[in-house]
Amino acid sequence: MIFLIIFILGLWRTFVKAGQPGWGAIIPIYNIYLMLKTAGRPGWWLILLLIPVVNFIVWAIVCIDIAASFGKGVAFGLILLFLLNGLGFLILGFGDAQYKGRRQPNNSRETGFLSHRPGSWRDKRPLRRQRREKPGF
Repeated sequence: MIFLIIFILGLWRTFVKAGQPGWGAIIPIYNIYLMLKTAGRPGWWLILLLIPVVNFIVWAIVCIDIAASFGKGVAFGLILLFLLNGLGFLILGFGDAQYKGRRQPNNSRETGFLSHRPGSWRDKRPLRRQRREKPGF
């Protein structure tokens, strides 16, 4: 019970820093949706969190993105947010970390099918050529 209260306090303060409603930390599914928005991920990723095995991978990505949006590194995201999430959100909420917005890709390797950000491969696809109609057909 004490762990739950500590987790809610840290998550509440983290949401407030990110410009999200703090009371969202106490609503079960909505708090995950707010975490996805804080990480800069689409809301439909909530469905991916319901799939066994896939949810671990998706949650690790979300934790890394939340850490990056507060100016922290991958190690902070994986160790303190993914493994020890109550402690990580307490540090983000009550520490001196400032919300910097969602993480922007640094190089072309970070823009793939998981990014859904402007400048990704979807924006660089060549336009389809229109078919020429053959005369006489």
